[in-house]
Formats: sequence, structure tokens, C-alpha cells
Amino acid sequence: MKILVSDFDYTFFTLSYKENIDAVQQFVAEDENNMFIIATGRNLKQVLIDLEGLYVPYFFLICNDGALIYNRKNELLYENEIPKEVVKPIFERLDSCRFLSEAYIDTGTEYTIDTEEKAIKMIAKPLNYKKTEKFLTKLLSDFPEVDGYISENWINITSKEASKGNAISILTDKFHLNKEDVYVIGDGVNDLSMFEEYKGYAITDAVDIIKEKAIDNVSTFKELIEKIKDKGQA
Repeated sequence: MKILVSDFDYTFFTLSYKENIDAVQQFVAEDENNMFIIATGRNLKQVLIDLEGLYVPYFFLICNDGALIYNRKNELLYENEIPKEVVKPIFERLDSCRFLSEAYIDTGTEYTIDTEEKAIKMIAKPLNYKKTEKFLTKLLSDFPEVDGYISENWINITSKEASKGNAISILTDKFHLNKEDVYVIGDGVNDLSMFEEYKGYAITDAVDIIKEKAIDNVSTFKELIEKIKDKGQA
């Protein structure tokens, strides 16, 4: 049994998307115990847009950087929302910051600016990266209930306990899966928690910290599929 957990954007969802889908279909078909899991920063509605009409045989779908987990029928298995008492003050900081724009609350299915809504994630677009770094450091110090990172286009805020790595651990514990069978692949800083706990492979143009944590680099998602067909090679 081999369990492959893949980041979505720039890892599985690439210019080679159809080729990657073919590879994972074969991976699952070759051994009925093999399992494919998608782990993404996107919410469910966003990722389903790019899965629509295609047979991507995922067993679980980890969304919002681990704050939400769905089964293959897209039924919610786990939810970790930002504590309600800090939603409004954090959002107000994001919304009023002069070097951030387009602040939103992600409810897990849609975006809103209503601070009374459930907040699975909060995002805003940085206008100045260096200043946003300082802003995030201060925000996380003032609100220890949350965690956050800056991606290519957004500052991302989730509950302190929400991470892709933690979501995988929830699944391995709940369904009695062997952690030694888990392989992960990704490219961004939000994939770091997966690499700290499991056998990690970095896409060639991944950020440096992911490459440093990786067992090896691979040029494509399909290349890792080929590697883990033979457990001794991965």
C-alpha cells in the first residue's frame, strides 16, 4: 500500500494536468490499496472547478491548508475554523492595512467580508512583501490562536492547528493508515508541515525551504509516481 498526498496548484494542477491525471489513475488501478489525496490551500468550491468533468480518483480532499477534510464524495469529515472571538479584530487589521488589499473571509465554500460568518481562512493581497512580512509577524504575536504565511499572491490566516501535515495525521489516525506508507509532494511554504512528518518530494521549482526538507527533487508529479511504484526507490 502506498499513499500519495499531493499539493494541487503548481504540483498536480500544471500544464501537464491531463498527464498527471492519467498517472494517478494508473497508480490507483495497479493496487487497490493505493490511495491518492489532494492537499490544497483552496476551498472546496475552487478546487472542484478544476476537477469538474475529469476522473481524478482521490480518496480524500484536504482543503484550506488542512482546516477542512472531505471524503471522495465531498462529504465533510473534519473542520477547524478560526476562533470566532478573533475573526473580527483580525479581519479589521487586514482590511485597514494600507499595504494590503482585497481582504476576505473564506467560509470554506465562499468568500465574504461579513465577520459574523464562519471563518475557515482569511486572506488579503500584499502590495509590499517586506512590510507584509512584518505585519504578519506582529499579527501572529498578537493573536496566538492563528497561524499564517505569505504565498505568491496572498497572505493566508488559518486556525493555529490547521495545516496540511496535521490533516494527514488526522486521516492516518482515523483510518489506521501506516505513516511509513505516506509520500508527499509539493512546492510551497504551506506544504512544509507535510515534509516535516512524511516522505517529501519537491517539485524542481519549489521554494528553498521545501527543497531543503525534501528527500529528493522531481521535475514532474508523474516522475514521483514512477519512483514510488517501487517502494525501494523512494
